[in-house]
Amino acid sequence: MYYFYFTIIVLALILILSTTQILKLNHLKAEQRSAVRDFQKLHKMSDSELLLFKNEMTAAKGHIVAIEEIIQKQPKLKQDEELLTAVEKAKKIFKQLMADPRDLTHFDNFLYRNLPTLQLLLEKYNENGDKLNEVLALSYQNIDLDFQKLQSEEQEKIEEAEAFIK
Repeated sequence: MYYFYFTIIVLALILILSTTQILKLNHLKAEQRSAVRDFQKLHKMSDSELLLFKNEMTAAKGHIVAIEEIIQKQPKLKQDEELLTAVEKAKKIFKQLMADPRDLTHFDNFLYRNLPTLQLLLEKYNENGDKLNEVLALSYQNIDLDFQKLQSEEQEKIEEAEAFIK
């Protein structure tokens, strides 16, 4: 008889905990949808622009994560300061694009060519090693150029703001 009551109490607790978790999950999803709508309104994006932005940034994040994983697996790459600097610059460009989605078109080379190329080269590095050093250096330079472009655009915005204030 005690087993019956014990079982009912345990099932009731499981039901209560499950319901609580489901309610929390639904609340989080609602908050996330609200945040996405706010982001969309703030940046005046249509649904198709938002979808494009989401897809491109997901791909870019995937490239950056993959690059970092490759670096962690290769001891020689962990010591390459130029590579580590290029990855940090790529992350800063990513953050800027998250802050200002309208810059997506200005960084098309970064998103579609430079970042995927760097990932591909690092994947091939395991097979070809030192033969890729020159090509990797060019890839670092391309990301550095993208970063310089970001910095010059930020400087232009600052100068415009200063001119507007005067």
